Amino acid sequence: MVPRVLAVQNGPDLEDAEAVIAADGDDALGRLRRERFDAIILDLGLAPLDGWCVLATVGNWVERPRLVAMVTDPAHVGRALILGADLCVMAGTQLHARALTSSTK
Repeated sequence: MVPRVLAVQNGPDLEDAEAVIAADGDDALGRLRRERFDAIILDLGLAPLDGWCVLATVGNWVERPRLVAMVTDPAHVGRALILGADLCVMAGTQLHARALTSSTK
């Protein structure tokens, strides 16, 4: 089965996944409330509602997709994990479906 991924960033580089693009954080939260996804890939610097806000919101949900945070600074990894990210990768990293569907913490 191909995972369904919500990408809150421009032009994600995904292998073996169905990507749905959210224009911004507001769009992402709306889609997450209406649709089911296996994973969400967050660009933490996205404006106007940045990925940090989306991560803080969705990271607290009891039932949620796997959260993958795209970071540009390794110093951001700790904060992203505290807010609920299941995986942090450097921006521009190519992701494979296996990383998007692995079990959470």
